[in-house]
Amino acid sequence: MDYKHKYLKYKNKYLKLIQKSNNIKRAKLTKIFNQQEGGALAGENNPFLERFRQLIICPISQTVMVDPVMTSDGQTYDRENIERWLVDHTTSPITGAELDYYGAEPNIALKNVIEYIINQGLLDLQVIQEYLENLGLNQEQQNQRILDIIRKKVENSGQNIFQIPEGYPQIFVNGISLKYTYVVASNKYKKEITIELSNGNLIRINKLEGNESTVENLGPGSIVPHVRPQSLEHFQDIIIFDQDNLNSIKKILERNLLAEDFYKLIKDSKIASVIISPRIKYNPVFYTFMNYDNCMIMNEINNRLAIRPILETPDLYQGLEEQIFSIKGIYQDLLTAPLDRESELARPSIMELNQRIGNTRYSLCGVEIENIPYIGKEIVSLNGESWTKIVADEGSAWRLENGRIAKKRTQYEKWVIKEKYVIAFTGANGIGKSYLTHACIKPDLIFETDNCTKDTFLATYTESGNRPVIVVGLRDPTFNLDYIKTQLLIPAYECKIVNISERFNEEEDQRLERIRLEEERLQQEALIREQQAQERRVRELRQQGVFVVGFNREQIPTVANPDGGPVEGFNYIYRLYLSDNNLITLRQDFGECGSGWTTATWASMEIRRYNQAINQIDRLAQPIRYLGVNTRNDEYYDNSEIHELNFDGNKSIIVDEIGGDGYYPSGSVMLNNFP
Repeated sequence: MDYKHKYLKYKNKYLKLIQKSNNIKRAKLTKIFNQQEGGALAGENNPFLERFRQLIICPISQTVMVDPVMTSDGQTYDRENIERWLVDHTTSPITGAELDYYGAEPNIALKNVIEYIINQGLLDLQVIQEYLENLGLNQEQQNQRILDIIRKKVENSGQNIFQIPEGYPQIFVNGISLKYTYVVASNKYKKEITIELSNGNLIRINKLEGNESTVENLGPGSIVPHVRPQSLEHFQDIIIFDQDNLNSIKKILERNLLAEDFYKLIKDSKIASVIISPRIKYNPVFYTFMNYDNCMIMNEINNRLAIRPILETPDLYQGLEEQIFSIKGIYQDLLTAPLDRESELARPSIMELNQRIGNTRYSLCGVEIENIPYIGKEIVSLNGESWTKIVADEGSAWRLENGRIAKKRTQYEKWVIKEKYVIAFTGANGIGKSYLTHACIKPDLIFETDNCTKDTFLATYTESGNRPVIVVGLRDPTFNLDYIKTQLLIPAYECKIVNISERFNEEEDQRLERIRLEEERLQQEALIREQQAQERRVRELRQQGVFVVGFNREQIPTVANPDGGPVEGFNYIYRLYLSDNNLITLRQDFGECGSGWTTATWASMEIRRYNQAINQIDRLAQPIRYLGVNTRNDEYYDNSEIHELNFDGNKSIIVDEIGGDGYYPSGSVMLNNFP
């Protein structure tokens, strides 16, 4: 039997089937390319598109190449396909000519081009999905890549040209609120940005000063925004989809909308696109009720009006995390005290707070409470029975007109003040009267005068049910507390909100600056003394040879981005300070290999002079004699070296630059008995 003839017959038949299959795929791809939405490349006879198609499609599989490699004849294929071909062939799949050698080198330039056009959304989604599947990404990773690519298609083509596919509902930013708090444990400020999205959900981006931001999902809700877009058109470049995860939304907002500056909210380039409320505060604001013994209004707030009792703290610092708190002192007459007396009372607390925080970036607003004496007030039982009037203060109890006593701690449990009155919150414009009251008082007990006029006040207030807390606005300067008192049939007692830190902080800034400069001077003097001592030590060592007098190591977290997705790792840096003023720096860096297929490591060595003093923490208690370095070529890879540093005591360090593999480097720094 002529086996060769039979083999060739079936081979030709097989090749024709492959050709037919490839023609079908090619026709399908041609149709996909020509139907490309939103791009300028669409069209049956576009020569650029035709050449582009030829470049990125593997000639064997007719799919977009994931890991393009070149054979010895300069042709490019997907690695998986050409390696499978070369198992049984020694020829080119395209020309049939014999190959000079049977390996394949990565075509990094083409891979970067393919990655770019995929990520920019310049291909049809069907082709992109096929490419992502071939990368080996899991479904969640594929979905996130597709969302990012759709975003790019919109940016590249314009919302009016590219139609977002069905199944990818877009969501928008409705509004943003800003709040600063203080974290005592870390002695840092925390920035909280709450974003209301058009799908009804709230997310919050938290950032501790000097740290990376985090994000959390608050679920359904709404906010009173400090910032909102002038219109949806102004936020067109902020493209978010309902399928985006929280971290993706955070990155989009930080890239396109939110300012990097910790004490700003919106990027300068976006200021013209938003409406900013005058209520916004770009620094931490704290409120403290200036409480005192037998404070009738504070007792009423805590026992009847507050959402929950206002926390009392021993000093200002311990109240910062609460943001709204109270402290107790000799503050009975603070509301009516002259300015110098007010300063005398508040200054010690403010100075102590500044000393502990170390800055004056905050605003501290005090609630100065009108002093209403208990003596002379009639009290009644909880069912309304009169206990007569209070005539004297006997420490833990009140002496009554009828000779009996009323224990102070039983107020609101057994007895109450009979008098009905209103508590009026006043203060300068923008001080936060509305914010404070709504944060700590039950909402159905608050009446705001900004919701009415002088003429309609009494009727509107009566219609509201004569609420016990009135927030006095400043839209009409004549519509003030004095006017309100003339309209009411019951007393109105005042809680005035004032910025008690503002007047001191300029002076405090100067004082803290003087302290900082003095600390810098002392540190500089200590550094000079240390440097002089080190120089004497080095001179002594030079007479004996070259020694390692200082050593430190640094481990830096990093992320590589191979095709399979982000991988966390570390860069390692080792520094050896020699007595001859040379610094040897050894590095082991983590990243992705040249083709991007997987992770890799590289090692390196650098020797240079240094002049600065060695930190105390880095200095070796016992210097190590340095014997020199031997360098040799890597026997497996010509363009790489291996360095061996030798020391007394059978100590050594070996620096292998790429681990003998130029394609998948595995360089390392190995310390043997060192230090």
